[in-house]
Amino acid sequence: MRFLARLLSVVVPLSLMIGGPSQAREWEAIKTSGTIVAATEGGFQPFNYYDGPKLTGFEVELAEAIAKKLGLKLEWRVVPFDAQLAALKQDRFDFAIASHGYTEERAKSVDFAHPHYCTGGQIAAYKDGPLTVSALTGKTVGVQLATTYADAAKKLKGLKNIKTYKGDPEAFSALRAKKVDAWISDKFTVKATLDKN
Repeated sequence: MRFLARLLSVVVPLSLMIGGPSQAREWEAIKTSGTIVAATEGGFQPFNYYDGPKLTGFEVELAEAIAKKLGLKLEWRVVPFDAQLAALKQDRFDFAIASHGYTEERAKSVDFAHPHYCTGGQIAAYKDGPLTVSALTGKTVGVQLATTYADAAKKLKGLKNIKTYKGDPEAFSALRAKKVDAWISDKFTVKATLDKN
């Protein structure tokens, strides 16, 4: 296991997804450069999103604190969620922090540090819309592509259709435009989005 993986796991408990042994830069190369390169999505409130032109959110602040603790500058790469694992394997950044839920499949290609928050899924719908799993029978749901919420939706019995979107903002827009009956995502993201809108 690379030194960086061990170091980040010890510095602060978080579920940073960092490259497996053959992908990420070695710790010495990172330290010599003085910069650690991180990827995030930039569209997952309240964890990583844009406030005007500024990238912000809980995970952005957490990564900044880690870089500071390591004595490094932090350089961001904003990468769509569904492309982050492939980009990590291409050595485009040193780690990703974008609310990646642990799955056995993901763990085959990347290492996970300890979780930095616990959450669950949430259904959002129009007033009097389907807000329970049983109420989703015969309905169309919107989910973000390549997420554990998309995987969970595929296991629900009786759905009419599952529409996938590049990001949660697009899935929420589909709900607002009544292109889907419900949107399923992280409960904190749903709350932050609904509070803002």
